[in-house]
Amino acid sequence: MGAQVPRRGPVRVLRRKPHTTSRGRRYTMSMNRREFMVAAGAAVSVAVVGGIAGCGSPLDDLAPDSPDAGATRGGEELSRAARNGDAASPGDAGHWADVRGRFAVPPEPVQLAGMLLAPHPDTVREAILAHREALDSDPARYVEAQDGPLKQRAREAGAAYMGVDASDLALTDSTTMGIGLAYSGVSMRRGQECIITDHDYRAAHDALEVRSRRDGVSVRQANLGPNVRDLSSEAIVSRILAPLGDDTRLLAMTWVHSSTGLRLPVRALADRLAEHNRDRDPRDRVILCLDGVHGFGVEDADIAELGCDIFFAGTHKWIFAPRGTGVLWARPEVQDQVHPVIPTFIRDGTWGGRMSPGGFKAFEHQWSMAEAFEFHAEIGGRTRVNARIHALSLHLREELDAMSGVELRTPLDPDLASGIVAFDIEGRSARESETRLAEHGIVGSAAPYALSHVRLSPGLLNTDEDVERALTAVREIAGSA
Repeated sequence: MGAQVPRRGPVRVLRRKPHTTSRGRRYTMSMNRREFMVAAGAAVSVAVVGGIAGCGSPLDDLAPDSPDAGATRGGEELSRAARNGDAASPGDAGHWADVRGRFAVPPEPVQLAGMLLAPHPDTVREAILAHREALDSDPARYVEAQDGPLKQRAREAGAAYMGVDASDLALTDSTTMGIGLAYSGVSMRRGQECIITDHDYRAAHDALEVRSRRDGVSVRQANLGPNVRDLSSEAIVSRILAPLGDDTRLLAMTWVHSSTGLRLPVRALADRLAEHNRDRDPRDRVILCLDGVHGFGVEDADIAELGCDIFFAGTHKWIFAPRGTGVLWARPEVQDQVHPVIPTFIRDGTWGGRMSPGGFKAFEHQWSMAEAFEFHAEIGGRTRVNARIHALSLHLREELDAMSGVELRTPLDPDLASGIVAFDIEGRSARESETRLAEHGIVGSAAPYALSHVRLSPGLLNTDEDVERALTAVREIAGSA
């Protein structure tokens, strides 16, 4: 029989207890499920018509020095941690071993396909399970008491990590939903144009095609060509902006291409666009939209400083947030040009609230997003995470580039690469290479595009030894082709 829920008393966001790793590193960890249920069973408030009687904000009980305060009271503490981490962190080898220990992933096989879908760290798993059990115990009252405050907490934690204001941030289900909301929501007139590259996500092409048929806008393609690994930043910007004209309204770009691992020089692109937009009417300015999913959680950047106007990303990849979650942000200067597509349940008067699609969700997943952003702060912040992933990725690229029978497809230049490493093994298709890697205990992925490459994406789950094992496997496969 489930926990008995009393008739009075506010629902609370539960305090978190410290967790000490094998090397003595203290993290802040959620209560376990039994502790959560005991507390939840003693705390759920009465639901009444039009609201929750006697139920204040679940954040009210958080002390100013609570580990959650940075995420819930303006984000300043979490924002600093997300950028800089803890200067007193232990040495790298032990530190990253502790980080890996917070996931339930076994050591075999070696997981190098995190770019597709990531596992959850401990605090995220625990938050999901705790909310799920509380929902199963008393669904109607629990959701009414928790939904608003916990969505706001997720927005504030995400905004702190991104270096933006929570009022400008919407919650979505995925990168694809962000694409749909952005490309359907931007104001465009018949005869205006969109530009997208030949390397972009299929869903982005499809969304613009739908918009074209519906509203009479045209779609033009910027061609980067089949081989991007040796392109310079200037060449990339020039090729993308080659179709730019007076009727261009929307530039649909991807920060890090999933097909090749190319990272676009977004700031340089934005600066060139600013020159084009100067003195133009707001309704005629080019809006730069950025699919950021494969840079988000890897690159050390405040999103507003990238120079894009609209940013969207799923958070269930490099961020390690619950599956089926994402974010959408727009610069305040363009928000009056971007309109909701799906009605919202958030009535806070902000653009981010209006743009957050309503409807019943997998509540326990959306409510647990904040734990993922806090996880990044706990393990060292954006700067340290960026350095770790780039070190693994660069080593992998350099070794693959020097390997006989292997063609690296990702740029060697660290400014034009991120965590995804794409390559071909001579004499084998990408799918065959993926299969052979799996036979060697390495989980990679084949890009689902017409021009397909095999991809490895080393991340926070991986040790230096994992990368060496992958290199050994590629070397053996290439040698037997």
